[in-house]
Amino acid sequence: MALKTQIKEAFLKNLTPDNPAPDFEISAAGQEKVDTLAEDLTMAIIDFITSQTFRVDKLSAPVLQSTVSGNPLSPVLVVGGTATGPLLPATAVPPTSAINLASSTGFIIETTADVDKDGRAENGSLDAKDKSDASMVTLREDQVANHGLPKPYNEM
Repeated sequence: MALKTQIKEAFLKNLTPDNPAPDFEISAAGQEKVDTLAEDLTMAIIDFITSQTFRVDKLSAPVLQSTVSGNPLSPVLVVGGTATGPLLPATAVPPTSAINLASSTGFIIETTADVDKDGRAENGSLDAKDKSDASMVTLREDQVANHGLPKPYNEM
């Protein structure tokens, strides 16, 4: 049942007396006013819902990555110092030659993109809360189905 029809029926039900006389009838003018009120309320509800921005509280989506980009000559982090130095805190050591991260046959890295308002992402992501806070989900007017409004309010 369309939203407008539900609103209209709710008003008509509440306008009808508990014990109506056998010849009780709401006038045509009254029916038209209820219809207009139902349409206006339907538009107000749709406008309200479609103007809201929702946030994603929890989401885990598969991500397939087929290439790795970056500088293959970037320093490599070595924990405990260099091979020739003492055991010191982690040290960045430049590689002696370029490292090719892609093979001629290619490869796929499978992981997840996680968002969690509480910051407890399944994949251990440290920015899952920030991603949740930055997320945006909306409902567009043309996606509101079964509203019962006449065109051209929206084309659904």
